[in-house]
Amino acid sequence: MYWLWIYVIPVVAIIGVLLWERSIDPKIMFQSIRSGIIGIAIAIIVTFLVVNKVIEQREQQRWEKVRNITCSQLVNNICNISASCTMFYRISIGDKWGLVKDPFPPNNKTLSAFNDLIQDLNKHNINRNIPPTYNKGDVGADMKFYEYVKFNLDHIQMVLTPRMIQGRGEQELVDALVEFESAGNKLRDEVFLNYTCFPQVVSLIEKARIVYETIYNDWNE
Repeated sequence: MYWLWIYVIPVVAIIGVLLWERSIDPKIMFQSIRSGIIGIAIAIIVTFLVVNKVIEQREQQRWEKVRNITCSQLVNNICNISASCTMFYRISIGDKWGLVKDPFPPNNKTLSAFNDLIQDLNKHNINRNIPPTYNKGDVGADMKFYEYVKFNLDHIQMVLTPRMIQGRGEQELVDALVEFESAGNKLRDEVFLNYTCFPQVVSLIEKARIVYETIYNDWNE
């Protein structure tokens, strides 16, 4: 607490002046006291500004560490969700390895993999009502997909998004996460009401891409 000396030194100086000037003209003594008080006030203001700046810098440094970890976990979760499509639908992993191999820090390869995946999903689902499952007649593929990625969805909704909101997360990323969660909630509702809800799966992956692109843009500014 070295900065406390900024307060202590002026006080000691004033006491010394008072002891030394006991026999001096009261008017001069009053001027000395007034100067000392002004000095203390200035010292307090300067100290407050300096300490406040130091605290802000430390908080920003802490948040940067938390932000990096949170973004890394967000990327891993949304990429796991997206790559899972190749397990339950007739989508080849092919050139989509960017979703599972080094997706963080955000990079063009993974962003391209998102684009390719969404293109393939939409290609197989022109009418957005018939899921291209691996097993013919397997109308439960959407439910299996949801159950498989449920942990990732819950982790984002219950841990990562609140952390970004409570911290100093960029508003654009928070908005993208809210849209992603909304798509996840719609998938959950639809999957238990219908045998097939492939359009909601596609929508979820599209929102995941937006989240990734938002992190990518912020990371490469």
